[in-house]
Amino acid sequence: MYESQIRGLIDIWRHQGYLPDGRSGNDNGLTQGGSNADNVLADAYVKGLRGAINWKDGYEAMVKDAEVSTKGSNKEGRGALDDWLTYGYLTTNSERSISRTVEYSANDFALSQVARGEKPEDVNKYLIRSSGWQNLWDPDVISVNTTPVFTGFLTPRFPNGTFNSENYNPATCDSCSWPSITYEGTPFEYSFVIPHDVETMVDLMGGKDLFESRLDYIFLPNTSQTNLGANNVGITSIMNIGNEPDFATPYLYNYINKQWKSVNQSRSLGRQ
Repeated sequence: MYESQIRGLIDIWRHQGYLPDGRSGNDNGLTQGGSNADNVLADAYVKGLRGAINWKDGYEAMVKDAEVSTKGSNKEGRGALDDWLTYGYLTTNSERSISRTVEYSANDFALSQVARGEKPEDVNKYLIRSSGWQNLWDPDVISVNTTPVFTGFLTPRFPNGTFNSENYNPATCDSCSWPSITYEGTPFEYSFVIPHDVETMVDLMGGKDLFESRLDYIFLPNTSQTNLGANNVGITSIMNIGNEPDFATPYLYNYINKQWKSVNQSRSLGRQ
């Protein structure tokens, strides 16, 4: 069944030109963030799934996502790829610039992993691109209305390289929708969504102790500073387990050898 699903994704690329994202009604779209079928294929590849899968075609489909812009389309591929290839991050000229930068970074990491077996000469190229999220990290931005105060967050950035940090609160994102800087989550949340490079994320947050205290904080009730509407489902913490950006966040304690906290948080959230 797993093999069939992967072959089906690649077949969609063969017949429709792009791997699917948010596929519905037998058509591609809407792409809220990155080209995330790339992640699904890479996950299968590193787990050793082979069988009758044509991985040469699979990798070619992923490369199309990474190299051919859909010019602003939200149907498939990467609509803000021109920014990504020019600046190494999505500028304030692109909608959802922070959340899509985070996702494009993870997508390119996915390519680097499949490239290890299918096209080794591409590995370094996509590994370097996978660090693009760091280009939006402003080490001087502080949290607003929090105790304690935390320093360093993903921050909107202009095409000229300067950060749009004046009066910036990483715990808010306007409507957190299509025209916002992040989609269905705040920059505070997305600053934790770097699954392919947790070590660097921890370092940028000030090391293990400060990372742990920041992670502890986002689970506290009544810390949320934004209204995500239906996506909040009554949750009052910054960490919103009711929506996809935060699904993996409770397990980040594992990376600082505090596995018991991941167990406690995941069990507690499962009872909510």
